[in-house]
Amino acid sequence: MLCQHVNQKTSRNAECRFQRTSNPRRGLAKTLTKKQRGLLREIDQIVDLLHLDHQAIQDYESSICTIKLESMIRQLARGAVVHRMLRQVAPRSS
Repeated sequence: MLCQHVNQKTSRNAECRFQRTSNPRRGLAKTLTKKQRGLLREIDQIVDLLHLDHQAIQDYESSICTIKLESMIRQLARGAVVHRMLRQVAPRSS
């Protein structure tokens, strides 16, 4: 997996976040497959590793919340732009 180097604490956070987000009212299926649960944990680990967990913004001091949120938006937007550019450049295999 991509995030095997993430520490034990991060893995526990990912499991807690999975339980919190597995609420069917939030649009996720009530039961995920083993692979889907693994992918969700990996996404949570990446979010933790890159400090992009906007749901945990309350953990930061009030004076830096705006800066942190703006930074998250920039990082996510950059990733989306790169992804879109790569899709346009990559040869289609169909």
